[in-house]
Amino acid sequence: MDDLLFVETEFPALRALGSLFTSYGIVGLFSGRMDRWIAYGYLAAGCFFSGLLSTINESWAMAALGAGMAAFYSNGWWHGGGDRQVATLLRDLRDGGAR
Repeated sequence: MDDLLFVETEFPALRALGSLFTSYGIVGLFSGRMDRWIAYGYLAAGCFFSGLLSTINESWAMAALGAGMAAFYSNGWWHGGGDRQVATLLRDLRDGGAR
């Protein structure tokens, strides 16, 4: 536990870097202005750097979580129109309900 506290207090830039990469990857995926695989890389890097705040094993687990999210996005429900589906959902919510 003391090691975790040391890393969090001595290297706050790691947490900021992880948050930045994760946010950039999410925005890149949903905006459609970034190549999908580059956005996945940002997500995985963000999860990895966020995981560095604890232990190396947990950082690899966080990187695997980021890769899993990317795989879900590319092959799951979102495939082939996730950006349009999210835009439609947001428009429906703004207009007061689904049509």
